Amino acid sequence: MISIGQSAFSQCNISALTLPESLETIGNGSFQYNSITTLTIPNSVKKLERYAFAYCNNLSEVTIGNSLEVIGSYAFEYCSNLSKVTIGNKVKTIEEFAFHGCTILSSIVLGESLLVIENNAFSSCSSLTSITLPNTLVSIDYNAFASSGLTSINIPSSVAKIGTQAFSGCYALKAITVDANNPSYCDIDGVLCNKTKQILYQYPNAKGSDYEIPNTITKIEEYAFSLCKDVESLTIPASVGSIEGRALEGCSNLKKITCLRTSPISTNFASFIYSRYNILLFVPKESVDAYKNAKYWKDLIIKAIGSVAEDLSLNNSELTLNEGETYQLTYTVLPETADAPTVEWTSSNPEIATVDENGKVTAIALGSATITVKTTDGTDIAATCNVTVQESPNTDITTMDDVIYVDHAKALTGKSVTLSLKMKHEMKVAGFQFNLVLPENFTIENVTRGEGIKGLDDDDEYIYTFNNSDKEDGSRFFLCYSTTNTAMPEGDIEIAKVVVNVPEGIEPGEYGVILKNAELAYGTEKKVIDYVKGSISVTDYIIGDANNDGIISVVDITAIGQYLLDGDKTNINLAAADANGDGVVSVADITTIAVMILNAENTGVNEGIIEGNEQLN
Repeated sequence: MISIGQSAFSQCNISALTLPESLETIGNGSFQYNSITTLTIPNSVKKLERYAFAYCNNLSEVTIGNSLEVIGSYAFEYCSNLSKVTIGNKVKTIEEFAFHGCTILSSIVLGESLLVIENNAFSSCSSLTSITLPNTLVSIDYNAFASSGLTSINIPSSVAKIGTQAFSGCYALKAITVDANNPSYCDIDGVLCNKTKQILYQYPNAKGSDYEIPNTITKIEEYAFSLCKDVESLTIPASVGSIEGRALEGCSNLKKITCLRTSPISTNFASFIYSRYNILLFVPKESVDAYKNAKYWKDLIIKAIGSVAEDLSLNNSELTLNEGETYQLTYTVLPETADAPTVEWTSSNPEIATVDENGKVTAIALGSATITVKTTDGTDIAATCNVTVQESPNTDITTMDDVIYVDHAKALTGKSVTLSLKMKHEMKVAGFQFNLVLPENFTIENVTRGEGIKGLDDDDEYIYTFNNSDKEDGSRFFLCYSTTNTAMPEGDIEIAKVVVNVPEGIEPGEYGVILKNAELAYGTEKKVIDYVKGSISVTDYIIGDANNDGIISVVDITAIGQYLLDGDKTNINLAAADANGDGVVSVADITTIAVMILNAENTGVNEGIIEGNEQLN
């Protein structure tokens, strides 16, 4: 037998096939739609025509002999179970659609004489993750490997032609590399270009979401980014003068293009056929009007480079708050030149934690919530903070034994206040450590040891070593210990004085001060205290300064007296005038202020000026 004619055994349900060594021609569709499982084409076969074994769904392995020079078009199309193919060394051409739709084809060995792979020869071979192209190959036609499973491909030096979309829709393809000796093509970091690096032919589908085109490129070829669904951002250099048809076709997630060219780039409707109305286009500031008037480009959302926020970040991405606590979230915009965007703050669970329009978070109940800040100007960028609300620990020091705490303090906005850190204990504490956490934007000016740890030894040296230092989380770490294990004085003792600067312009109110991760050492034992909360009451006036001139003096007494006589509130701050804090301005406040002035004079404070801690505490 020399020849098998057209459709000779088509749809004959043949499951086993042995071809004679005399056979030279296998005709069109001769074995299509059969149940053959394996196939060896003998060395005698010189001609394999169209559709010869197409739709043989049980065919799993094919070996092609060493006489065949052309694998006919559609020869093995849709052989859905075909996984392995070995092609003889005489095959020069694999015609169009020869292995199209062989979805589990994962292994193929190409012969060393192969010259041409025609269009769609291996298209939709979704399991074909790799293939070695021989050094004889000259031409890869359009769509040759389209929608295949290739993850990478190396183009040998012999290849002189690569058709458009040769690797289009290869969603796992990360790199197209080219042999350095190829005279026609090269790659720039895995992107297929011409040898002079001026034309960009193919961007691999899985290379990345953000791509900056090299500034050697002058032309983006048709279909260059076709079906690149992962691409979200594209930067086009000033060197690019043209973008060919359908170059960005099917880039369904493309959100932003930055064009550095001052004059609009030559392009056409098909380049943006699917998504141009939703793309943000950034161009040089002086070119905005030109692009807004340019055909096709004008359909995009056009902004000046650097004027729109590209990224948001929050000052904290993870928060743990106690019930009732608040925290001010702030966002930062990039680039720094961007106009301030309009944003919206939301909470995923307002029953756990709320957030106001300015980003202030309030912990409501136990649980977790995600706080999101998102732009509402079309850029659609966001940042999140995960908030965990925990039960507030016991902070009533009257019910606690052996505890470190901070005395409540009162302060003025923009002034300093001295916090008194104390330790109440009845056991023989010989050392302690803890972290001090101040409200946001409050800063420490100075720290000194408290009276309770100023004891001296026989050499007039401090018995207790006392250190403090800043930590990465913004807290101040305190450590005090005795090298001789000498117990500290029992009772309620002061262990540190901390001078704190209160920010200018801060809203009056209560601001939490936290002592956390405290440890009290008793010889070889220790007590751990996770959390103790104190507070600073911030006000914007001086108690006793009834006329708001910044000085406590007899003028304030006169102002109160005048108010008590005629009830005129014009020249008096009633809150400041209530010097004794009983909620009523009366003669008793005059007496209190007189005592304040007298005490100030006795301690050498000029003009009765009493600022900060002295008058507030």
